[in-house]
Amino acid sequence: MSAYSLKGFERQCIRPVLGAVRRGVTRCGGAPLVAGTAVALQSLKHVSRLLRRQVKSLRRTRTIQWDDLGFGSIAVEAGELSQGYPFGVGERTIYLFVGHTASLPINTGVQRVVRELASSMVARHEQVRFVKWSESLRQCVLIDATERDHLAQWNGPAVGPEERAFYKQAHGANVAFSKHSRAEHHWLVVPEVTLQISGLVSQTAMLIDWAREWGLRTGFLFYDAIPLLRAEYKRISAAHAEYMRQLFLADCVWPITQWSADSLSGFWHRELLADAASMPPVVVIRLPGTGLADGRPPNQPRASDSLPPTILCVGSIEPRKQQFELAAWFINYKLRHPGSPWQLKFVGNINRENREAFQRLLASESSLHFLKAASDEQLCQSYLESAFTVFPSVEEGFGLPIVESLAFGKPCVCANFGAMGEVAAGGGCLTVDTQNQELLGDAIESLMADPSAIERLTAEAIRRKGSTWAEYADALSASLAQDGSARSAVGTIYYWIDATVSFSGNTGIQRVARQLARGLLEQGARLIPVKYGEKGQVVAVSDAELRLFSQWNGPPPSAWTAWQDLSLAVAGRDWFVMPELPLNRSAQQRESILSQAHLAGLRCAAVFFDAIPWKMRGIYPTNFADAHRASMEQLAAYDLVLPISQHSRNDLVAFLGAAIERPVGLEQFIKAAVLPGEFPECRRVYEPKIAGDTITVLAVGTVEPRKNHLNLLAAFAAAADQSRVKLQLVIAGSGDSFDPDHAAAVQALIGHRTDIHWLQNVDDGRLQELYAECDFTIYPSIEEGFGLPILESLWHARPCVCANFGAMDEVAKGGGCLLVDTRSVLEITEAIVRLAEDPAERQRLAQDATKRNLKTWRHYASEVLERLGEAPGNIAIPSKPVRIGPMQLPARPKLSVCISTYNRAAWLDASLRNWVQINPQPREDVELLVCDNASTDDTPAVVKRYAFRSDLTSHRNAVNVGMLGNLRETAQRARGDYVWIIGDDDLILPESIANILAMLRAHPRIPLVYLNYATTSVGDARTITDFKAFCARAKPIVPAEANRFGPIRTICARNENFFTAIYACVFRRDHAMRAYSRSTQGRAFASLAACVPTTCHVLEHMMDEPGVWMGGPQIVINTNVSWMRYAPLWILERVPEIYDCAERRGAAASDVDRWRRHTLKAVPKFFAEIYENDAAGNAPYFQAARVLRRFKHLPEFVDVESELCDTYTSAWQRGHPQAGHSPHLLFPKIRHRLPRAGSVKTSDLKNKHLGEPTVA
Repeated sequence: MSAYSLKGFERQCIRPVLGAVRRGVTRCGGAPLVAGTAVALQSLKHVSRLLRRQVKSLRRTRTIQWDDLGFGSIAVEAGELSQGYPFGVGERTIYLFVGHTASLPINTGVQRVVRELASSMVARHEQVRFVKWSESLRQCVLIDATERDHLAQWNGPAVGPEERAFYKQAHGANVAFSKHSRAEHHWLVVPEVTLQISGLVSQTAMLIDWAREWGLRTGFLFYDAIPLLRAEYKRISAAHAEYMRQLFLADCVWPITQWSADSLSGFWHRELLADAASMPPVVVIRLPGTGLADGRPPNQPRASDSLPPTILCVGSIEPRKQQFELAAWFINYKLRHPGSPWQLKFVGNINRENREAFQRLLASESSLHFLKAASDEQLCQSYLESAFTVFPSVEEGFGLPIVESLAFGKPCVCANFGAMGEVAAGGGCLTVDTQNQELLGDAIESLMADPSAIERLTAEAIRRKGSTWAEYADALSASLAQDGSARSAVGTIYYWIDATVSFSGNTGIQRVARQLARGLLEQGARLIPVKYGEKGQVVAVSDAELRLFSQWNGPPPSAWTAWQDLSLAVAGRDWFVMPELPLNRSAQQRESILSQAHLAGLRCAAVFFDAIPWKMRGIYPTNFADAHRASMEQLAAYDLVLPISQHSRNDLVAFLGAAIERPVGLEQFIKAAVLPGEFPECRRVYEPKIAGDTITVLAVGTVEPRKNHLNLLAAFAAAADQSRVKLQLVIAGSGDSFDPDHAAAVQALIGHRTDIHWLQNVDDGRLQELYAECDFTIYPSIEEGFGLPILESLWHARPCVCANFGAMDEVAKGGGCLLVDTRSVLEITEAIVRLAEDPAERQRLAQDATKRNLKTWRHYASEVLERLGEAPGNIAIPSKPVRIGPMQLPARPKLSVCISTYNRAAWLDASLRNWVQINPQPREDVELLVCDNASTDDTPAVVKRYAFRSDLTSHRNAVNVGMLGNLRETAQRARGDYVWIIGDDDLILPESIANILAMLRAHPRIPLVYLNYATTSVGDARTITDFKAFCARAKPIVPAEANRFGPIRTICARNENFFTAIYACVFRRDHAMRAYSRSTQGRAFASLAACVPTTCHVLEHMMDEPGVWMGGPQIVINTNVSWMRYAPLWILERVPEIYDCAERRGAAASDVDRWRRHTLKAVPKFFAEIYENDAAGNAPYFQAARVLRRFKHLPEFVDVESELCDTYTSAWQRGHPQAGHSPHLLFPKIRHRLPRAGSVKTSDLKNKHLGEPTVA
C-alpha cells in the first residue's frame, strides 16, 4: 500500500473527471451543444469543489491509502481459507463401499441390502460412486466394469451407458479420486460388514482413516453384535469386536433396528467406557420389507380352503436360526400325524459344516424340502405358495424373512424378543419364546390346526403398511445431511427481523434476512421470529409483519415456530440469530437485546456485512460512522459472527483486534459464511446475449461516493470516444444517500448526454429487463462487503467488469468477470472498449458465467447451521441407560501405559528398565504397550529382551506412519479402560501407577486425569545409572500442589501445556480413541490440528466434562525434542492460539494470562528468528498482526514492544513478504521511533511504481 498526497489524489482522480466534463461540453449524443456549455462549466466547478472538500476531509483524519482510498487505518490480516459449504442431493458424492458384494457369487441378506440401497440411492439422483479397497494403494478405488455388471444382478443398480463408460476406465487399473473438503459433506457409506483384517489393521480402521484423509465423512450400516453373543462364532468374535470398536470413530452409524442400536451402544459403553456425549450419532433406520420382484401382498386374504399346506422357513442354515430343531420337531409332528398334508420347506444357503447333517434330516422325511441359493423369482414363488412362515431364530439384528413374509401377506411365527419382537410388532405375527422348543412347536401346530387364525393374521399382515427401499434411501439421505454434521446440536433459533418487518423495501440486508430464514426453515430448523418490543423486551412478531416478511420470496408465515418466551429456551442448544444490521436501534437498545438473550441462556450469532462506514469514515457522516463502529464493537460479545465474505471477515478481525482491549479468540468466533449467488425471484439465464448495433453497459448499485460512479463516467466518456462501436451506459440505482452533493455531481457529469441514462427507481421486474437488454455490466465500486450485483450479472449470463481487489475480487473468482483496478480511469476505459469491440471475449465470459456453480440460499443456510452446530458451548447429551448383554469379551486392564517409540533404542531400554524397577511384579490391572513405528535401529531387540514380562504387549508398524500417526496406532491397540501414552524418553516416577489407579477408583469413569510432571534435559540415555537420583534432580513444571477435581475448564491452566503434551494426559478409552484418531493433515505446525490433536479434542469436546488434576509430578520428561525447527511457529502462533481457545471455552482469563506472560518472554527471540533466520520456511504460516494482538493486553507487553517493532521495521524496510503493513499500523503507540512517512521500503525502490494505479 502506497500513501499519496493531496496533490497525487487530485492527479489520479480529479483531473480525469474534469476532463470528462470538458468533453461533455462538446459531445452530447455525438453533436456539439452550445446550450449545454453553461451547465457543464457550472457542474465542473461544483465537482471540483466537492472532490477537494472530500480529500481535505480524508487528510484531516488519516493518511490517504490507495487500496481503499484512505479508508482503513489498521493492519488487515490474511483470512482463513474457505472450506466450502454443505452440498445436498445430486451435488455431494456418495462413495458406496461394495467391495465384497461386487465379487461375491451369491446374494445373501447383506448383499441384498447393498444392492437395494445402491439402486434406491441412484434413483434419488444421488451422485454415487461404487468403490472397493485397494490393498496395493492402501485406499479406496472404483470397482471395475466386470464388478459393476455383477453389482447390477439380483435387482442391483442398472448400468447406464454413461456409467458403463465411466467404470470401463477402471477395468484393469485402480482408479483413485481427488480429495474433498470435509465441509462439503461428501460421504463414504459402508453398507457391508468390514471384518477383513489387513495385517494387524482392520479394514474398518483403514476405511475411516482414508476417508478422513480424503475429506469424507463416514457412515456405516450396523447389522448386529451376534458374533459376540453366540459361542459358535467364537473364531470371529475378536474381529467383530474390533469392527464394533472402530465404528466408534465413524461420523454416523445406522443400525437396522433399535435392538441392534442398543447392542452397539452397550458395547461402546462397556468396552470403551463411552457415554452418550462421546458416542457418534446412532440413527436407527429400519430395513424395508422387501425388494423382491412382484413381492406385493394380495388385496384380500385367501379363503381357508385354498391355503396351500406348506410352511416356509427362510434363512441361512446355522445353529442360532434353529432350522435343525424345527426340522426335528416337524419330523416328530409327522410321526404323530402320519396322514397330514403339511409340508415344510427351507430356503437358504448352507455351509459345509452343517450340510451333511442337515441333508440326513431332509432324507428322513419326504415332506421336508430344501431350496439352496434360490433366485429372487424362486424365493417369491416360495412365499406365494406357503400358508405361513416360521422364523425360529433366537438371535437376529433384524429378521428380514419376517418382514418379507408380511409383505407377501403371509403370517409368521417368530420370537417375541429382541429384533424379531421389534420387527413383528404391528400385526401379522404369532410371537413366542423361540428359545422354548415346546412353545414354538405349539404355536406352529395351532396355526396348522386353525385356518381362521391364519386368515386373521393374514388380514393383519395385509393391513400393515410396509416401508420401501425408496423410503429407506430417503431416510438415509436425510441423515447424511443432518446426523453426520454439527447441525444436530442446534435447537430453537430466535430469529431477529425487527428492521425488515418495518421496512417496505428489499435491500441487500433485507434480502439476506428473508432468504436465510427461508433456507433455515427448509432445512428443518425451528425458527421463532422476534423483534424489539415497546417496553424494550424481545417480543413476538405479528401476523401482519410476517406477511410483509414473506414478500420478495420470504418464508410463508405458517413455516415459523410459534412464539415461546425466552425463559423457556434450552441453554447450550438454542440460539439468538441477528441477520440484520440493527442500526435502527440505539447502542443501549442493542446492548439490551443481547443481554436478554444471554440471560436466557441463548448463544448469540450475528451476520456481519461490512466495516465500510467506519473504514471509510472520512466520507460518511460522523454519527453514522460512530454508530457503525459501536455496532462492530458489540459483536465482540457474540458467540459467533458470520461475515458475508472473507474480505469482511478480515476487516472485522482487524478492527476488533485494534479496538477492544482483550481481543481473545477472534478466529474462533468470527467465521466467514460467504453469501450465495442465487437470485430466486427470477430464473437463471444460460443464453448469452447476441449484440445489436449498440453495446449497452449496465451499472447496478446505489449512487454514492464509494461506488465510484465519477470514475465510471470519466471512463465511459473516454471509451465512447475511442470505441469503434456505439456505446450506451445505463446506471440503475437510487441517488438517495448520505451525500446528496454526490448525486448532483453525477447528474452534472451526465449532463445532456443521450448515451448515458440514470434510472433511479427501478423495481425487480424492470431490473431483470435491464439485465436482458445489456451486453455486459460494470461494477466500479472501490469498497464492498460482498458485491452482490457482480453475481447478479453472472446469474443473468452477463459478463461483469469489476475490481481486482477486496470483496469484489473474491466474488468474481470463478469466471465470467473481467477484473481491473477500478480506481484507475484508464483501466476501466480499456475494459469497456475491449468488451465492446470483442464479441468473442464477451461470449467467452458469458459462457464462463453460465458454467459457474453458484452457491444457493439452501447452501448458505446449511453452512450457517453447520457453523452454529460447530460453535463451542453445546450442552452435553445426558447419558441414557444402555443394554449391556452377556457379550463374549476378554477381561481388560484398568490402565494401559503406552510407549510410542521410533529409533531410540537406548532410551526405550532405559524406560523399560525403569518400568521393571518400579513394577517388579506385573500387575493384572495394568498393561504396558510398546508401539514401534518401524524403527531401523535395535528397538526390536530391546523389546524382545523384556518379552518375559506378562504385562508387556508390543506392536511394530509395517511402515512408518509418522509421529502423530503412531499415536493413533498406539491408542487403538491399547486394551485398558484408560490410556496413558508417553514418549520413549519419559520416565515414570515410582508411585505414579498406584497414584493414578487410586484416582481412577475414587472417580469411576472420569474422562480425563491431567498430570503434573517434571523436566530434565539429557541427550544420552546410557548416562542414566541411578533412576531414583535422576528423577530427584528433575524440576517440576509447576510446584507440587494439591489434587483438584472439577470441570476440565477449571483445571486446564494448572500447567503451561494445555494438553499438548501426551505424557500429561490419561484419557478414558473413548476419548483416547477420538483424541489420537483425529485428522492431522497439513503442514507441520501450520495449524493446531496438524500438531496437537489432543489439545484440539479436549478444548473442543471436553471442557465441560469432569476431570482430575494430579498436583504432584507423576513423570519425568526429556525436553530434548525433534521438532525445534518449528519452534517459532509453536511459540508465536500455536501456543497463543491455544490460550485463546481455552479462554473462549471457559478457562479463567487470569489463569490463562499467567501462561501468556510466561510465553511472552520467548516471543522476541522467535519473532526475530522468523524474520531473520527462517531456514525451516515458517514465515508463510505466521502473521505479525495476530501475534501482537494476542499479547497486547498484558502489562508486560510494553517491555518487548520496542524490540518487536525494531525487528518488524527492519523486515518491512527489506521488503519481507510477511511484513507488508507499515510499522505505523502495527505499532501505533511508538510512532515516534518509526521511519518518517516519506521513507520507502527497499522493494519500492526496486519497483518504484509498485501498486500505483495508472490513469488517463
